Amino acid sequence: MRKYLVLFLTVATILFQINGCKDEDEQKQIFGNPVELTEYGWELFEVSDYQNAVRYFSDAIAADRSYSDAWTGLGWSYLRQANIVQAYENLSEAVRLSPNSNDAQAGLAFCQFSRGEYVQADSSAQHILNRSTIWQFTRDRSIELLDLKVLQVSARYLTGNFVSALALLRTFDPDFNCDINTPEGLAELSNRIEMWSRR
Repeated sequence: MRKYLVLFLTVATILFQINGCKDEDEQKQIFGNPVELTEYGWELFEVSDYQNAVRYFSDAIAADRSYSDAWTGLGWSYLRQANIVQAYENLSEAVRLSPNSNDAQAGLAFCQFSRGEYVQADSSAQHILNRSTIWQFTRDRSIELLDLKVLQVSARYLTGNFVSALALLRTFDPDFNCDINTPEGLAELSNRIEMWSRR
């Protein structure tokens, strides 16, 4: 009886391994190229599963290092986890591979701002504004062109370019004004920028 039990367990183990291999093969067919891996990574990103999204985007890059959308996804996933170093590296590569990708450029602008690279952040945001008047991040529609303008206003304020910061702010907040030649006026401008940043 014991001999038959051992035989049964051996056969069951072999069948399990065969089925396991079959599942892996099926997964490779489903997610066997960088486009599919990347799209699944974005699906995970959209439900805030950033750690697993990183894995799929990384696999897509391993399959094709020239596929810029995978670099974009990887960068944004790191950005959402506040890993600015990794986000910056991956989004920089995405922009290098696809200079006209607004999603990659926007992510890079947010990274640059987080790194204190305010002039570069302003410039990256401006690249998008030069190309589009209706941009929204395709994977999160709550991030839009106005967010880039607020970033630019903040960057200009932080670099002491108060005239330009106020002028840009008034393009989307026309009722606001202040005297930037006084400390009180600068404080008002700072508070208004903070209000828009938290909207």
